[in-house]
Amino acid sequence: MSSFGAVVVLYAQSDEEIASALDQLESLRPAPELVVLVSNAPDRDVSSFATRARVVEMGRNAGFCAGANRGLAELVEAGLERGLLMNSDVHNLAATTSRELLDALDTRPDAAAVSPMISLWPDTSRLWYGGGEIVRPLWVTRHPGLGEPYEEDGVLRRTGYFSGCLVMMRLAPVVLAGGFDERLFMYYDEADLATRLAERGWGSYVLARCLVAHDKPGRTLNANEAYFHARNSRVLVQRYEKGLRRYVGELAAYVLFFAQWPRFENADARRAYWRGLRESVAPLV
Repeated sequence: MSSFGAVVVLYAQSDEEIASALDQLESLRPAPELVVLVSNAPDRDVSSFATRARVVEMGRNAGFCAGANRGLAELVEAGLERGLLMNSDVHNLAATTSRELLDALDTRPDAAAVSPMISLWPDTSRLWYGGGEIVRPLWVTRHPGLGEPYEEDGVLRRTGYFSGCLVMMRLAPVVLAGGFDERLFMYYDEADLATRLAERGWGSYVLARCLVAHDKPGRTLNANEAYFHARNSRVLVQRYEKGLRRYVGELAAYVLFFAQWPRFENADARRAYWRGLRESVAPLV
């Protein structure tokens, strides 16, 4: 099956970045039958792109999860069974990406999500994503091999979680699993959805072919990012771990506060992270 749609969630991107993302999607072979741009910026007009994509205005900053769900719902309503979720800040998207990821879904009937290997940008000799690992019971995530040279062998491998930077999804199981948890807003959303899919017998896979680059250098956390980083890890500890494992995960969250210290942008970010550690997450579990 070669038909699919594509979704890009927007917030503060420049017109140049959005145009570049659309250019790359249009270069795919096969190209998406429908491209959906979901805008989370209430004061931003992206209607100029309506000739190239279906533009959906959320009317507020609803977060990545809500934006992604809305875009994927548009694809389902259009009768499409597969969807490519892509960040706007990707580079060097290979024209073969859609074919290779669609073929990967066909190869593994249990696959709900397939991401390719993703290099860093502009140094494309270094790896950003080559599979995701969920460290349990701590519920922190990591990219094994991050920043290191990589080799491509073209093998399709099961992985802990896919990358929302670029992922081809089988839409039916994603919808049945509830999609992205919009209450998470951002951070740990991929790990959570991949876990719910796995509980239902669906797998997340990585294709060992580097098909795209991502401008994602090591960076600091602002106050908003720090809060969700701390809070959402705790949500997943309480959602998925029990007994002693839950206790270990909750205790480790406080230890990780000090490990994250160098990443905090300023004192506000440190306070926000601490607030994320201290607030009750019971309603989100």
